[in-house]
Amino acid sequence: NLYLAWHDNEFSRSYQVLSSSKAPGADWLYPVNVSATEQDSFVPSMVRDSAGTLHIAWTDLTPGNWEIFYGSSLDGVNWDAPVNVSNNEGRSSNPSLALDAEDTLYVAWEDDTAGDPDIRYSYKPKDGSWSESENVSLNSGRSTNPRLVSDAQGNLYLVWNDDTPGNWDIYFASKPKSGPW
Repeated sequence: NLYLAWHDNEFSRSYQVLSSSKAPGADWLYPVNVSATEQDSFVPSMVRDSAGTLHIAWTDLTPGNWEIFYGSSLDGVNWDAPVNVSNNEGRSSNPSLALDAEDTLYVAWEDDTAGDPDIRYSYKPKDGSWSESENVSLNSGRSTNPRLVSDAQGNLYLVWNDDTPGNWDIYFASKPKSGPW
């Protein structure tokens, strides 16, 4: 099956994160409201694990400030209740999900809790819960728009925009499966 996630305002005046699935040769199913809130929800990032479970993270205004929310689904139609992953006082946005060969989920996002936007990261082992977040960028500039990937060995690679040197550059960090950034 193919799966697609996007934000749309079809169901209300607020934007919601939607998903749809399509079997090969079939029509797309009617979109499902994954975020299921009355507040704005944007910027979905979706991955599928080895068992076929879909995992999605997005930016959501439900708690009264922008947070990173997460949900999962076995079929792309029925979604678990959303979980607040970032859960802080700042503005959290632009999540990027990655998955390793052991189905450990990783998410990186932009977060301004400490002042200027930083890149934060959290992980969730298969059948586990989300870890406390870590600040990966650790600099004085604005760090935005993270993109995270994992290789077959579980090593993580992260890039983001950063203006620490006085102009916007692309920064890179890597993390071995069982080591620090």
